[in-house]
Amino acid sequence: MSEPQQTPPPATASAQSSWTGRRIAAIVVGTLVALIALGLLACGAWGLWLYTTQRSDGYVMTSSERFSTGGYALATRTLEISSDVPSFLYGRDWLGDVRIRGASVNPTRPLFIGIARKDEVDRYLAGVAHSDVTDVNANPFGTTYRPSYRPQPGGKPAIPPDRATFWVARVAGQGKQSLTWSVKHGRWAVVVMRPDGSRAVTADLAAGAKLPALLWASIVVLVLGLLIGGGAGALIYFGAREPRVPKAPAA
Repeated sequence: MSEPQQTPPPATASAQSSWTGRRIAAIVVGTLVALIALGLLACGAWGLWLYTTQRSDGYVMTSSERFSTGGYALATRTLEISSDVPSFLYGRDWLGDVRIRGASVNPTRPLFIGIARKDEVDRYLAGVAHSDVTDVNANPFGTTYRPSYRPQPGGKPAIPPDRATFWVARVAGQGKQSLTWSVKHGRWAVVVMRPDGSRAVTADLAAGAKLPALLWASIVVLVLGLLIGGGAGALIYFGAREPRVPKAPAA
């Protein structure tokens, strides 16, 4: 008499069914957290690069780039430091002083660099032929820059800049000029001219600031990126790891 055929056991969960919602969620969240960690690592590394390669006399400086206008002045857009911003964010412990360096392309022509409140600059340049620097496009590493201008029609200034009294910081002369200014609340603008107020300004300019906290801030951001990256790696690892299948008991 033949033995009755045994019914095969039901198929166990396949690899597809092992992808539970919890495992998928862990991988998705881990991937998103990893992207945040990469961003922090990139910012920290960029800060260390600035600190180690772009400093001059304690200032983190941009490269020197050429700015030019056929008018009487070059003027920046508004630099606004709002009173709503806590002063410790731009005080000497964080931002320190701002420095602008410049020199006329023609070494025999003196250069004027001044910083003043934006409304004073607007009044001074009203009706004066000049160029507003609307944007400065940088390459991905911030080592080269390409300025964009908005020409403003008009005539010559009523008085030369070296005779105006509204500047909060100013330098003028032949050769390399360096202007240093402590950041304060308000709306500000930088103006580059020839001291006698004559037409055509072409100068090589660089800007920077003392950033006392840059080194430690970069290190903190790097460490935070590493810690978050470790957590992201753990989420992805435990989400992707196949669960252990218990061994079948011996017959």
